[in-house]
Parts: sequence; structure tokens; C-alpha cells
Amino acid sequence: MMPPRRFLPRVLDVAAPPRFEFGDDLPADATFDRVAVMAHFTARAELNRSVRTLVGELLAADYRVLIMSSSELAEPLRWPGAGGAPPGLSVYRRPNIGYDFGSWAAAMAAFPRLAAAERVLLCNDSLVGPFRTISPIMTRFDTEPYDIWGLMDSTHIAHHVQSYWVGYRGGVLAEPALRDFWQGIRIERSKAHIIKRYEVGAMRYWRRYGYSVGVGFPFGLVVNEGFNPASFGWRRLLDFGFPFVKREIATNPPPEIRDGDQVAAVIAEKFGEDVGEWL
Repeated sequence: MMPPRRFLPRVLDVAAPPRFEFGDDLPADATFDRVAVMAHFTARAELNRSVRTLVGELLAADYRVLIMSSSELAEPLRWPGAGGAPPGLSVYRRPNIGYDFGSWAAAMAAFPRLAAAERVLLCNDSLVGPFRTISPIMTRFDTEPYDIWGLMDSTHIAHHVQSYWVGYRGGVLAEPALRDFWQGIRIERSKAHIIKRYEVGAMRYWRRYGYSVGVGFPFGLVVNEGFNPASFGWRRLLDFGFPFVKREIATNPPPEIRDGDQVAAVIAEKFGEDVGEWL
């Protein structure tokens, strides 16, 4: 039996700090203007095409990219090709503790000045793509007047911004309320507890402290209230310019997603791509 939540250890108190693997080795006191932190997990050493393409798009948008991988492989991760990792990318490995939220918290602890960056994007590798440029998305993040800007919201469970893509503007991550949130990430009982506490709970926390929140693809574009838009609305999202599909839908769609078996055909028709090459 797990102890009461107040006794659950903080991720930062238990997990060893990230260790550098390849790319640009940054000093602990590194400063950032625009930075993206990707929480990553893989069973293969080679970074897949989705990760590589997203990294390339972020670098093109003048973001430094930090990959925090909790892969449990014994061998090092690698960027394929003779040229190696592109400038501006730094890849780190950390223990598989705390899921994605543990990886994002670990990055902020390892690089204390990261939170003060003008633009901080926290993302993960749970999406397949991007199958088209993300330049319009990055422009919206840059220009829309919100403290916190996510790619998509959902009312599944409760209204929240989906955690696979959340951006923070104007250095707000360095403010005490958000600093305390991230330093307080705990080793929860399950992934479901993580989602409830930190993904769904983040929206309540932001509202409590007065942060303004916007999203690029409101759930109401594609689904009714109570449904996950990234799952039930994946096809319509592509029509609205969303450049990704959820990896779960592309690889092992739940039975309730009745058109999940059509992902490969739709991606081939719309983009001329074999979705299997992106996994």
C-alpha cells in the first residue's frame, strides 16, 4: 500500500540528476531566450523521425532544444546519419521516475535559469509528426497574449490543457507559484494519478494564481464536451491544420476510436507519408 500523498517523495529528492549524452553539453548556469524541453521515452536507441523532425522545426524557430530521455536502454541514444546531432540540441538521460512531469521538473532543476526564459515550451514525444511545418503554431505562441499557451485543451475528466505541448511566456515559470508547482512534483501512485494531479490539476492551479491561458486548437472544434479531442477528433484536427496524430491512435487505437484503423491511410492521402516511418 502506498503512503498518504503528503508522504510521497518528491521526484527531485529521489531521482539522480540528468546526465549528458550527446549534442551540446550545457553548463548548469546556461541562460536561455527560447527553449523547448522534450520529455522522451524509447525502447530503441535511434531517435525516431517524429522526434528528429520536431527538433528540426523547433531549431528553425530559434529554440534551443533539450531532450530529457528516461529510456531504460543500456546503450546510448543516437541521432542517425554521419553528421550527428544538429547544433542547438542537447540530449540527456535520467531515471524513469515521475513520468513526463518528472523529466520537465528535472530539466528546470538541472538548469535553474531555464525558467526565466522568454519562451519555454514543455513537450513530449507522444505525437507522431509533424507532417507539416509548425511555423504557424510557433507564431501563435509568440504573438497571442497569454501567460500560458497550449496546443490543445480537453474536457475529458475536467477542463485542462493537454500536457504534451504547453508553452510559458515572459519568464512566468520563474515566478514563485510556478516554481513551487514544479519543485513539488511527487512520485505518484500511477500514471492516472499523475494526470489527475499535474495535467488536469495544473489548470486549477493556474487559475488560482491568475495566469491567463490560451490554446491553439480548442476542443470544441472537433469533439463535444467530455471527449478527448486528440483521440476522438484526430481526423478533423488534421483538417484544421493540426500537424500531428496521437501515437496511441496510430499504433494501437482503443476500440472506442472507431476510425483509428484509418490513420495510416489518411496520413498517406493527406501528406504522402508512410506513418510507420515516423514511429
